[in-house]
Amino acid sequence: MDPSRNYVKISIKLEVDEDGFPPVDWEDVWAIDLKDGRYEIANVPFYAQGVSYGDIVSVVSQGDRLTFDSLLKAGEHSTVHVVMYDEKLVQTVRDQLKDLFCSTE
Repeated sequence: MDPSRNYVKISIKLEVDEDGFPPVDWEDVWAIDLKDGRYEIANVPFYAQGVSYGDIVSVVSQGDRLTFDSLLKAGEHSTVHVVMYDEKLVQTVRDQLKDLFCSTE
């Protein structure tokens, strides 16, 4: 992360399905405070749907917590969630994605 930027955490409420996925109710993502009521998502969300790295969003302040309100402008990135059931394949899949110029977390 660029130390010259003002990073904040934004909490995103998650919808847990009937199978209990995702295993948490909230996901926190880093965002850059653009100082005009807008925030730029600064990392790849693990569970949240509908937001990606680089998206511009609005938030609502709830006490000490900033919570996601809405997507204002989609960035130029997409997020693909991949569930791996065989841990031996994780590095192979990461290497293949890297060959396609994708980053992974």
